[in-house]
This record gives sequence, C-alpha cells and structure tokens, in this order.
Amino acid sequence: MTDDDHALLQRLLDIDGVERLEAHCFRAIDTRRWDEFGQDFARGASFEVPEVDRTRRGRDPIVESVSGALSSAQTGHHGERNGRQDGRWRTGNPRLDRICVDALSDARPDVRG
Repeated sequence: MTDDDHALLQRLLDIDGVERLEAHCFRAIDTRRWDEFGQDFARGASFEVPEVDRTRRGRDPIVESVSGALSSAQTGHHGERNGRQDGRWRTGNPRLDRICVDALSDARPDVRG
C-alpha cells in the first residue's frame, strides 16, 4: 500500500469511528443507558442545547442534565462535534440542532390495528 492508500484507509476508519460514536451516544440516550452515554464524552466536554439556552460542562453535569430533562420523554437527536481521546472517538461538544420530544408519550393512541 502507498502512503496515499494508508491515508485514505485511515480517513475511512475515522469516519466509521465517528459514525459509530454518534450512533452509540444517541442510542444510549434513547435507551436511557446514562453510564454509557457519559462515557462517550471527552474530559472537559461541553453540551449545548440552544433552544433553551443551556450549556453543561463535564461528563457528570451533562449526564445529570440530559437524563433529568428527558426522563419521561421520547427523543430524536441530531448534530455534534467529535475527536479522538485515549485511543477512541469521543464526542466533545454536541449541539442539538433539532430535537423531537414527545412529552405525552403515555397519551399516544394504540395503533396496533
């Protein structure tokens, strides 16, 4: 393999790593696995939710804020910035550009037929 081939392979592996991080982070939110969610954050990470003008810094404050705010809601998420730390991809500054929250999830009609 040439140096260009190695660079391309590394780029593809990095893209895959970021995609896996994003999927894991937001899946952890949706399944309420808060310990796993917190481990996806870099040390010193910040978490922004501009719709409510809220920023939290650090793993524990981020987990506490998100888990509290979404404790009884069903969610959907989009948008973040990531980087490598301690040999793996971690999210550093997610920004929820869009959030879909169904706070009335218990009131949904039965649509099973």
